[in-house]
Amino acid sequence: MHCANPECGRVADDLTSGLLRLIELDVPPEQRVTRSDSGFPICAVRSRYFWLCEQCCEILRIRRWTENELIFERRKNESALRKAAQEIGLPVTSTARGPHLLMRRTA
Repeated sequence: MHCANPECGRVADDLTSGLLRLIELDVPPEQRVTRSDSGFPICAVRSRYFWLCEQCCEILRIRRWTENELIFERRKNESALRKAAQEIGLPVTSTARGPHLLMRRTA
């Protein structure tokens, strides 16, 4: 398993370091519930585990998962953001475009 941050890509040697989360695919409400043969509604949403390495979970959290991408949210502590971003080689800029990051996950 690799870090969910496409800018990082670290391999998970030990899943106890970092953050492992089970996330449901974000789909419209009409696609979330289907009917079974007996007529009772069944939740039919795909879910998947995503892992953020220790350095990435200091600066990011996974907000949601869509069919095309993971949407990350920056953590609030600006000084910790800069330090952790520099450690994993992410560019550090002084002008943020909001709290959300859109990153496409390949593979």
